Amino acid sequence: MKKPTVSIMHKKVWKVFSRYIRMRDAIRTTGEPYSLNCITCTRNVNIKESDAGHFMSRARKSTLYDEKNVAGQCKACNGWGSGEQYRYGLEIDQLYGSGTAEQIELESQQLKQYKVPELEELLDFYKSKLRDLEEIYGEMW
Repeated sequence: MKKPTVSIMHKKVWKVFSRYIRMRDAIRTTGEPYSLNCITCTRNVNIKESDAGHFMSRARKSTLYDEKNVAGQCKACNGWGSGEQYRYGLEIDQLYGSGTAEQIELESQQLKQYKVPELEELLDFYKSKLRDLEEIYGEMW
């Protein structure tokens, strides 16, 4: 059997990670798994029509899968609003403590190159976290 490439593994991890983040934030912001409040504009959106938006760009691999760097976000803020980075940073500091946004920004400047085994571990880890939420709240995907 052919071993998956780093690119294929990133796609697999992102699919599960993104679903986990959106479900986590739906539960955190609304108390139920079907809709979430956007981290930047607080608009309520259906979980399946939301994004897992990054504070620091997903191009910065060192914080790509950092749970504090990614949150449920409406498509307007994440796409057309370019992530609403300033407001996003304020919300991160409110959620995780003053200085967290600055720490994420510093960490995002580190170089990171994932290998397939590391991505396989991340995939298993986030599959487990998503499964735990789905056992409590039901399957959303």
